[in-house]
Amino acid sequence: MERDLRPLDCGAEIALKAKAREKFQAFQAFRRIRSEIETQSLFEGLRSCAYLLIPELRLASFLMSLEDKGFQYQIVLRTAFQKGFLHAYKPPRDDRENLVGVAVSKDKEKAVLLKKAFLNSDHWTVGELLGYPECCVRKFIQRGVLDAGREELQFEVVPYETTQLFKYWGASLVLHFPCHPFCERSLDMGRTYKDLAPREGLLFMLEQQTIEVKVLESGLMIVDAPDFLGAATTIPGTTLEVRVNLL
Repeated sequence: MERDLRPLDCGAEIALKAKAREKFQAFQAFRRIRSEIETQSLFEGLRSCAYLLIPELRLASFLMSLEDKGFQYQIVLRTAFQKGFLHAYKPPRDDRENLVGVAVSKDKEKAVLLKKAFLNSDHWTVGELLGYPECCVRKFIQRGVLDAGREELQFEVVPYETTQLFKYWGASLVLHFPCHPFCERSLDMGRTYKDLAPREGLLFMLEQQTIEVKVLESGLMIVDAPDFLGAATTIPGTTLEVRVNLL
């Protein structure tokens, strides 16, 4: 039987709290890191395609900005608006705003190809079009799904360029799941993309050096960082607890 490689639905709900009021603005910039890199890496020609989830109320203005910059796009799907890291797509709702998945490229054929590959769960093609390292795409396919929280806990020391612990709150410097925190191609991407991140948010990330992490058997992950306390649902399993030091 062919394996279903689509991401699992793990709830994807999050909670978080900034510990210091005076750092709240920096914390908000920290949460925008991934979304800024998603768009700016495309606009600056660092990758040929992007797949973006846009709130419906922002969709018209976003598509106009793409057209102004000479980009082609394909609407891929609509999904219910979820708080936090998106593990899986849920049916759109009529009683509230939804998210719209958009495949974007300067090349219309590539935008169409990305849409088809995404809907067919063709991870090889999706990874290639989005510029992900082959080694990382291979591991994702082999595993079927990567749990960003548990993968991270295998290593007590992690480069901040590839850390996935903050991905649940919108902050990561690489847009894929690295096959290993010390994957050279992923580290190179992180070093390049950090120049696209909001400066205030990047400095906030760098201040989160020693992090206490606990994952319960239920799948709840609790992250206690110097400047914020967060929780996110992950894949249930064995209870884990570790202190992670970012390089």
